[in-house]
Amino acid sequence: MVVSGLTLPGNQWSEGLIEQLALARESATQMAMTYNKAGFVVVIDDFWDSNSQLLEYSLLFQEQNVHKILLLPSQQAAEERNLKRSNLDDGGMYIADGIRAVYESLKTDVSYLEQQGWIIADTTNKTIDATVEYILGQIK
Repeated sequence: MVVSGLTLPGNQWSEGLIEQLALARESATQMAMTYNKAGFVVVIDDFWDSNSQLLEYSLLFQEQNVHKILLLPSQQAAEERNLKRSNLDDGGMYIADGIRAVYESLKTDVSYLEQQGWIIADTTNKTIDATVEYILGQIK
């Protein structure tokens, strides 16, 4: 939604990037709560951020019927999916770098996330329908 001044994640997390992510996540939280209150089921698509550990969503995480789910295919599968989607243009390379960084962080963060009540869904060999079925089975 940012048209001017967009900062993409890179090897260094700048103050501008951190501010931008905080604003985006605060906005997503407010929007999700508004839509949920109106009776809609809401999904927020984001990436694991070891810098903030997604604490920007803490207000949302306090709500009833909120489920924290990490879709975690193998790193190889994530990289292959990125290649299919992006053809490695500028965006594809930026995402490829992000995948490597996120997976490096997740080597140590997954057990923390499980302790915090996150559902970890290995989607390496699952179709979208199978992934949805798995998640619904976990949250019932």
